[in-house]
Amino acid sequence: MDEIRIYIACEIYMGLHPEGDREAYWNQDPQHPIHQAIHDAIQYKRYCQIDRYFHLMPPCSPGETAPPWEKVSNQESSRNLAIDPTN
Repeated sequence: MDEIRIYIACEIYMGLHPEGDREAYWNQDPQHPIHQAIHDAIQYKRYCQIDRYFHLMPPCSPGETAPPWEKVSNQESSRNLAIDPTN
């Protein structure tokens, strides 16, 4: 449960201090912003594992009985993927 709280805190922090790449929050290069709180709270690999499976959805309206899988299947992916055909 503590990891979920840390994950949510990281998400809030990332919303307040936007970076171009999520991995930048774990960067320790002094020429770039250092987000020590994120770096110390959770490892990047663990953050990515939680981020892959943890999703929040609004609850159903009163009287609505949609099957749980319908909520998931109607969601668009938040990740943009590209395939390089030259490799």
